[in-house]
Amino acid sequence: MNRPPATSVQSAVSQAIILIRTSPPTWQSAVLSNVFIFLLGSPILVSGLSASGIGAAFLLGTLTWRAFGSSGFLLVATYFVIGTAVTKVRMKQKEAEGVAEKRKGRRGPGSVIGSSAAGCVCAFLTILGAGGSGYSQLWQLGFVASFCTKLSDTVSSEMGKAYGKTTYLVTTLKVVPRGTEGAMSVEGTFSGLLASIVLAFVGCTMGEISAPEAMICVIASQIANLGESIIGAALQEKEGFRWLNNDAVNVINISMGSILAVLMQQVLLQNWRTTGGKSRLSISSGAYLKNMSSSSHEIVLTSSPDGPIIAYDASSGTALAQFTGSRSPRRGLTIVGRPYIAASHVSPTTGSGSIHLYNWCSSSALHNLQVPEPVAPLAAMSDGAYLFAGGLSGSVHTLSIPSGDVLKSLAVHNKPVSCLGISDDESLLISGSDDGTIVVVPIFQLVAASGYVLYDNVEDLVLHRFSAHSDSVTAVVSGVGLHTSQVISCSLDGTCKFWSLLRAALLRTVVFPCAIFGIALNPREPEFYAAGSDGSVYKGLWRSGRRQLVMQGMDLITWSPKHDGGVVSVVMVNEGRNLLSASEDGSVWVWQVDAGQVVMVLANEMGSISDLVAATGTNYSKGHDFSASNRGYRNGSCEFGLTGKELTSMPIKMLKMDEMLKVAARDRSRAIDMLESAIGMYERLLELILKEAKKSSSNNKQP
Repeated sequence: MNRPPATSVQSAVSQAIILIRTSPPTWQSAVLSNVFIFLLGSPILVSGLSASGIGAAFLLGTLTWRAFGSSGFLLVATYFVIGTAVTKVRMKQKEAEGVAEKRKGRRGPGSVIGSSAAGCVCAFLTILGAGGSGYSQLWQLGFVASFCTKLSDTVSSEMGKAYGKTTYLVTTLKVVPRGTEGAMSVEGTFSGLLASIVLAFVGCTMGEISAPEAMICVIASQIANLGESIIGAALQEKEGFRWLNNDAVNVINISMGSILAVLMQQVLLQNWRTTGGKSRLSISSGAYLKNMSSSSHEIVLTSSPDGPIIAYDASSGTALAQFTGSRSPRRGLTIVGRPYIAASHVSPTTGSGSIHLYNWCSSSALHNLQVPEPVAPLAAMSDGAYLFAGGLSGSVHTLSIPSGDVLKSLAVHNKPVSCLGISDDESLLISGSDDGTIVVVPIFQLVAASGYVLYDNVEDLVLHRFSAHSDSVTAVVSGVGLHTSQVISCSLDGTCKFWSLLRAALLRTVVFPCAIFGIALNPREPEFYAAGSDGSVYKGLWRSGRRQLVMQGMDLITWSPKHDGGVVSVVMVNEGRNLLSASEDGSVWVWQVDAGQVVMVLANEMGSISDLVAATGTNYSKGHDFSASNRGYRNGSCEFGLTGKELTSMPIKMLKMDEMLKVAARDRSRAIDMLESAIGMYERLLELILKEAKKSSSNNKQP
């Protein structure tokens, strides 16, 4: 019988490992991954666990994988390997002194459950979404702290038994024999501290916790272990406390460590203020979410290929928070619904790509979403259900949030995807590429089926394809200020182009003296603002007439001063009264739109900025304003300007009667234009849907 070549086996194992590492944390992937890993690691498992203990560990591993993915599983595996190794240290000496673990250190289910009870509770809370997304990072911190506490306890106990020269009872400080419950030694205590530091470092490296939270885990573990020693010395298996055995004390110990870490995180980290010019978390999670839910509170975020994501109050310029662990390329930052922030991440060591998903309450990533290839530009639906990512191959990948499942991968470009945008009614995804093309795809085509699907004829799914620019497309924008069926694109070729999706035609080309990296639209006036590679912000004007957009008398105004580096992004805030510009040199300026002057400079210590986005309450602005106060009454895809409630809420002294009448007339005209555009667009979409339905029907009839 021929054996398979060793290279084939190694290749199969390598592919399996890659599949496991990139699988999203579902129950199916959790079970399959644990089966594979337990089979490979059976020699180590048998040496440290009994048969029933292995069964309990399998349940723990499955639960951990489902809650925290492969990084959480690796943390528990590290705990098990170190804990098993120190239990074997000087085993014969321990057995001779009668202080060795039973069954030569092979632990049973009681020990496994006692050691992981708090971690399992945190895992269940994460899976159930207890407390909402704002609490998920707290459960993750509690999970890591519980295992740091238990590993520190195990190592200090075993190393104290093996190497402790003098052992003291913690309650009386009297010298007692090694192995006495509640006793401590210098050697054991130091070893336990070192073990806690190592496991916290692993958790930080894997993105489970941030560096400050790792320090909290270490401190909480030492406090909890001291408490455990006091309980062991005073109560464990004493008269009236026979039920308080070692496993029960373990549960109390790790629970104390987990709870202490969560409380310390809330009391310490969330109250750090901006000191020495360095931005730190400055508001509690409850206040942060409350501010985010306010439609008047606007927050802007900057990303960098060299450092953290920084959040600022758009009104005061105060740095509110940092989100660490991401190295984001251009257009690699977006807001995902109300609870999440997504950032493309490129590993500085391996060059591999992933997407980091943050919530607003923690500085470290909540999830590390694996994608089929490195990705850069991101775009998300306003409800946070789907996230779209543009890959280096020219494919657009659709991810379900928060699971991270890749629903579909569609190869729409021949070169890397450089930018993504979503139409104002969220029916269309618009992608730009380094090959200069723009592709428009109905979003229902991207979310209809699951799996990594690549189509023989991609053009059947494409609504429009434009050979738009002679160089890379840097941004695509639609929304306030434009008709529903119109978009603007800009490019490294130094042009901005206005497109009609209804007519699939180019409306106007605006030529600039340099490459343009981004566009922002003014929701109050027929104006747009362009981010120039020469460091300038350009202001453009147009006029809208009834039934059509007439581009007449186009004038470009260059605002002064200029950034020292190219402007990578511009966004509107404060209902169009202010514009923010972010530059490659790391500077972020706040402009007063009416005066065209810089009124504030945001402190930013990063050497460069890759993207700038703004969030207003539950809405999101990337390149243009989508604030609730500007959207007006929405019906389907049409926008009808200000509602009566919004008008009456404005100071009447600022709006004279003739101005109100002009606004009303203009809005009625815009409403008619947009309604006609929307009807035409949906007729085109209906034709595409019917085409797909007929094709599917004909395929089913064929034998």
